[in-house]
Amino acid sequence: MESEKLFELMSKMYSEMQDMKSEIGGIKFEIGGMKSEIGGMKSEIGGVNARLDALDVGQKNLNIKLNALDNGQKEIKDIQLRMENTMSEKFGALFDAREVQFDTDERLADSLNRIDGKLNKLTMKVVRNDMSMTHIK
Repeated sequence: MESEKLFELMSKMYSEMQDMKSEIGGIKFEIGGMKSEIGGMKSEIGGVNARLDALDVGQKNLNIKLNALDNGQKEIKDIQLRMENTMSEKFGALFDAREVQFDTDERLADSLNRIDGKLNKLTMKVVRNDMSMTHIK
């Protein structure tokens, strides 16, 4: 009887060990699947990291270009200020030259008026003298 109990116990243990063995096999299979999924995730993370690195490089390039634009804009502002100063000086000089020319034109007009008046007087004297000479003849 005891040997039957022992045989029964051992059979039961063997059966349970076989069940455990199949469960462990299932767990190993699932772990293998998990490892495969983790490997895929690592690959995807590597791709995401590569894309992030490319974005960082692009961001740095944009910053370089933005700095160049800022410098160019500062240069344009400096050039604009120089042009405004130069144009202001030139417009001032043109205005002054116009004033001088206006004064000169005014003096010339006065001189021409005086000369015209004198010429008229001389013409009248010549006409009188001509008339006097024709009377004398």
